[in-house]
Parts: sequence; C-alpha cells; structure tokens
Amino acid sequence: MQFVAERGIENGLQIVTPIFLNPLNCLYTKKDCKFFQSYAKTLDYINQNCNFAMENKMRKDMKGMMRILIAGMAAAMVSTSAMAQSEEKKAYTLEKIRLVEGPTSIDKESAEMLTDGHFYTKWCYDNASDMPYTVIVSTQEPIRLGQYGLVTAEDTYYYPGRNPLDWRILGSNDQKNWTKLDERKFNWTMRDENEQEYTFEVKGAASFRYYKFEFVKVQKETRIQLAEIRLYK
Repeated sequence: MQFVAERGIENGLQIVTPIFLNPLNCLYTKKDCKFFQSYAKTLDYINQNCNFAMENKMRKDMKGMMRILIAGMAAAMVSTSAMAQSEEKKAYTLEKIRLVEGPTSIDKESAEMLTDGHFYTKWCYDNASDMPYTVIVSTQEPIRLGQYGLVTAEDTYYYPGRNPLDWRILGSNDQKNWTKLDERKFNWTMRDENEQEYTFEVKGAASFRYYKFEFVKVQKETRIQLAEIRLYK
C-alpha cells in the first residue's frame, strides 16, 4: 500500500488529502469518499477503478459489505411490517356492546362484568356440567366484525390456568340462525398476566348484531375468568 498527499484549496483553506494506491491500481481519496452518498455509488466507483479478478481480499470485503446491506434491509423490512401491522390494528374501531346472556355464579363476578368497560372487574365461573360456557353479546346495530378481544382478569397472575383454551365465536341477526366466524383450538396465546387484552382477527365475516362465544375448554380444569369481551369493526 502506497501513500501520497494531494494538496488543494477548499473554502479558502489549504488542505492535504491523503491518497491511497493499492496493488489493484485502484486510486481513491478520502475526499472522494466524502461524496459517496450511498452504497450503490461506492459499488460503481470500485467497479470502474478496480480489477476484482486480481485480488480476493477485495471480494471478501465486498461480501462483508453485502452482508451488512442485506441485514440492514431485513431490519428495515421487519420495522416496516411492524408499522403496517400497527396501522392495521389502529384501523379497527371498538364497538359498544351489551350482554344478552351468560352463566353467573355470584353477582360481583357475573357475566355482566364482561361488557362493563372495566379491566378491574371480572367474570368468573366454574360448573363443568355447563360446558361449553356460552356468552352472547350484542351491538346496537349489525356490524362486520374485524377482530375481537379477550381480556385477562385483574388477578390472573395469582390464579393461573383460568384463561380459555378452546373456543369459537358465532354471529347471528335473530339468535336462531348462527354462523361460525372463528374457532380456536388448543390456543395458548393468552398468558397468566393481569388485565391484558389479546386480539384475534376474523376474516370475511358478514354483518351481524349478535355474537355468541362458546368457551369449550379452559387451560386448567374448568374454572374460567375474563375481564372483558371486546368487538372491533
């Protein structure tokens, strides 16, 4: 590697720009590199001035640069995907709902708590003979369901295993004819965390006013508890 100095005038000041001459007869300066605004320009510069067939080291360096570029592109794609998912989630609108029917054991933990809008209240029920536990909610008018949310209770961490494991959701406009919209089996998505909402997408659903949740299995034994059921259009 040879080194020479190039003198010049920039902004009224005398400057010395180092020039590197490598065995490939590739001449480039720090001043030149200063103006490389993108990786593509760097590639063009090297392609025009270097003979890659003469030096394996340059090839290795280029491979390393390509790995960095690919990793950066992958990270950007992941970030873009996450932003798109976030925007898609924000596109849904939370719908106001009311309870039509649901099993109740004690008043302070009744099914009414599922639609009261509070995460700190809960529905808790345990009666194996009633399984699947059926909860029906309604909207003010028919909506096309985009996703629904199930919220863990405020003490789930201290009473683990009470989240639903298998369930399905059906839609109707007369409470007589029901259409299955979504079904989850052996789904461990919901963790033993307090007051956490888990959302599940529904694709291609028609518009319905009544929505029936059938909780078939619980993660542990038969006692189930939830803070809220939420519908998004």
